[in-house]
Amino acid sequence: MKSFKGYEVRDAIDHTIRRARSLFRPGNDRWNPIRWFGDGAYTDGTVITLPNFLDDAVIPHDEFRRLQAFALHELGHVIFSKFGPQYFFTDAFLSRMHNAVEDIWMEGEIVKSNLIPGSGELFHELGEHCMSSSPVDWTNPHNIAFALVCFGRGLHSNWSPRLNPIFAAAMPMIEASTGSGDNMVIAKWIVDQLRLPPPEEAPSSGNPSSGDPSNGDPSNDLGPIPADFDKNDGGVPIEPQFETSAGTLPSARREKVVKESAFINDSRNNFVDTNVSGRLRFDVRKLFEKTDHYGWEAGYRSGTINSNRLAVYQTSGNVFKRRYDEEGIDSAVVLLVDLSSSMESTISPLVSAVYAVGASLAAANVPTAVVAFAGNASILKTFSEPWKRFVPKLRKLEPCGSTYDYDALCFAQKLLRSRSESRRVVFAFTDGEGHSPASVTAQVKSGERLGIPTIGVGIGYDVQAVYGPNSVRVDKISDLATVALNQIKLAA
Repeated sequence: MKSFKGYEVRDAIDHTIRRARSLFRPGNDRWNPIRWFGDGAYTDGTVITLPNFLDDAVIPHDEFRRLQAFALHELGHVIFSKFGPQYFFTDAFLSRMHNAVEDIWMEGEIVKSNLIPGSGELFHELGEHCMSSSPVDWTNPHNIAFALVCFGRGLHSNWSPRLNPIFAAAMPMIEASTGSGDNMVIAKWIVDQLRLPPPEEAPSSGNPSSGDPSNGDPSNDLGPIPADFDKNDGGVPIEPQFETSAGTLPSARREKVVKESAFINDSRNNFVDTNVSGRLRFDVRKLFEKTDHYGWEAGYRSGTINSNRLAVYQTSGNVFKRRYDEEGIDSAVVLLVDLSSSMESTISPLVSAVYAVGASLAAANVPTAVVAFAGNASILKTFSEPWKRFVPKLRKLEPCGSTYDYDALCFAQKLLRSRSESRRVVFAFTDGEGHSPASVTAQVKSGERLGIPTIGVGIGYDVQAVYGPNSVRVDKISDLATVALNQIKLAA
């Protein structure tokens, strides 16, 4: 079966949602609806939460399609559903029924729009998965709402036959609904029909009734419909749940990018040590420069005339020279800079370390981007921007906010995945652990498996526990020249 890498699935779903956003809500560029977290799918009406997984996770094709259906399902809630106190019920049974009607209606609206080709097939496959993932006790009345969702997606099972006429009568009403208010009325109608006494059916002579549990089909035996305010639902979740075969991560991931002004204060004047060690420059150039070395070799019988050997022309014809090149590997680097509030006390060593590494990479003509992060991330320097134009920003950087290093590292690796260079490296400058060190460690390892190593540069702090063996502690800028290159060589 065809499969995809985790980052391929995430990028595809992100593209689908953003495309759908532009079609359903044109011009609303500020709406950034996706967050990757845990193993479920849900929305609060603004942000869509989808299951989180590693970039190198292997996602089978059928799981990828289910994730697409998850995303479109939650997008339907964001686009079409109304969220407010008037849609919350003290009657848990009625609340579940309203949720089921809402699901059927908004999925139908997406399909009818014809803006997302194949959405109907995706919703059908998602329904099949929800029905087959675990046995369903159709005798439990709290599963009636789940049965309604299955019916609305064109699926059937062995639930009580008395439900089918009610569901069939509700479908035209759902089709004609204009929104969540109408759906609430429809849900109440369905509940009222269910709470009516079942019609009396005389059993056929000689044949047991199809609704008789003694007939060997216990799913036809539907328990009493719960009364108002009954909180004991215990039914199958109506909203889909999901866990990839590759496993999911508990950490939240939302690669939200803000403007660089969030980290720039024009009134600041940070001290930046611009005295970069010659050894650091030389070693970085040797490691990262595209053409590491070139020169001329003499003593050839053809090539370019070597004027220094013309004196021996009468005795030897080897008076020509040839140019040679020893090429390195094309490289690209992201400098990931922690600008959380805790960096205030170490801002000078931080910006000096960033300058030392960045200037050395610039001297080696290595495309380098600079990303700052705290609560969110910001691109301070693009790959194409000249290093000299960026340097004045180092003096204006101002720490603020929390340390969401996991999100920032994901974003830095995503930037490098779009590059064509053979060698891609992240330098992460930080002074300690962020909100989810275990997730950062997992993401570092995932990046290494995808060919994007991360070098942790601890400013006055040992970050090896988070970033692994490819990390160094920098207490003085001179440390970069004496210890950092050993780790750089290991990672590169």
